[in-house]
Amino acid sequence: MRAVLISVLCLLPSIGAAFDEWSNVEIGMEAVYIAAHIVDWGQTLDIADNPERYREEVNSLCLSEHPSRARVNQVFASALILQPLIAHILPHDLRKLWILSGIALEVSCIRGNQSIGLRMAF
Repeated sequence: MRAVLISVLCLLPSIGAAFDEWSNVEIGMEAVYIAAHIVDWGQTLDIADNPERYREEVNSLCLSEHPSRARVNQVFASALILQPLIAHILPHDLRKLWILSGIALEVSCIRGNQSIGLRMAF
């Protein structure tokens, strides 16, 4: 909660330029982020379904090493709502950086998950 509050306070100066129209590039980037997020979500559900074989490492602060399916769904659904909302209040230059950072994180997680044999488990 503390991190969220600090993040919101850091974003306050950008509110004046916020809520501007999204460019087609930004919309496309956000679609890529959402697709990658959903793949990561499915792979993380595979971790929840197989606690004897896998443990959550990257997101263990939010999920724990052996998260339940309910907790995985709660965290990933929340992120799926919050990420575009935060993007929407940012000015264009920060919005693109925010979305690209999310894509980079998700792709890194997906690749790591694939390397240990995780699959999507919806």
